[in-house]
Parts: sequence; structure tokens; C-alpha cells
Amino acid sequence: MSSPTGHEGRRQRQADAVAREVMQGARVESDADYQAILVSGNRVNHLLHFFVGIFTCGWWWIVWIFLALTGGEKRYIVRTDEFGNTRVEKGTDLAKGIIAAVVGGAILLFVFLTIVSAVTS
Repeated sequence: MSSPTGHEGRRQRQADAVAREVMQGARVESDADYQAILVSGNRVNHLLHFFVGIFTCGWWWIVWIFLALTGGEKRYIVRTDEFGNTRVEKGTDLAKGIIAAVVGGAILLFVFLTIVSAVTS
């Protein structure tokens, strides 16, 4: 077990870890002494995908849903503990989980109603 690191040494290790992530393409969203929230990737242009979907009679919206759930910005946290150990933790994105559940439910409902209408016809 390591001995505790002083305030300045801990801050320096945190700053070094954040600098390494920034050199790899991340952007700093929030930064404190011992914790930083970083963002990588680009936002999905929802307005563009909406209009492309209109021009393709809705077919592009399948691609749009996939991009909205898997693409876009990814957030993660860089933390330095009292011993000077630095960890990178994946951030949680609750909104994407909720969207995935709603879209999955809608698809299941569509398949169920299609089967029911085929059986009753």
C-alpha cells in the first residue's frame, strides 16, 4: 500500500492524466483538483438526420436511431485518489439507455401487432 501523496503531488498527477487524455483527443468539460469530466467524440446532428429521413420517406431514421444510441459524445471521469493513483472511469449515459428501451419496446410492439394482424386476417 502506498503512502498518501501531498496536495501538490496529487494535483500534478491529476493534471498529467488529464493532459494525456486531451492529447488523445478528449475535451475537458469540468475540472477540479482531483477529478475531471472529459468528453470525446462529436454530437449527432439530429436536425440533419431528421431532414434526410424526410427525403428518404423515413428509411434514414433507422440509421439515425443507431447513430443516436451508439455514436455521439462519450463522457468519462479521471480521478486521482489520496495515494496519487489515477483512474479513468466510464461515465454513465442514462438518456441513451432510456431511448434504447423505448425504441426496443416500439419495435417489439410493431412486430407483435404485425403478427396479430396477419393471424386474424
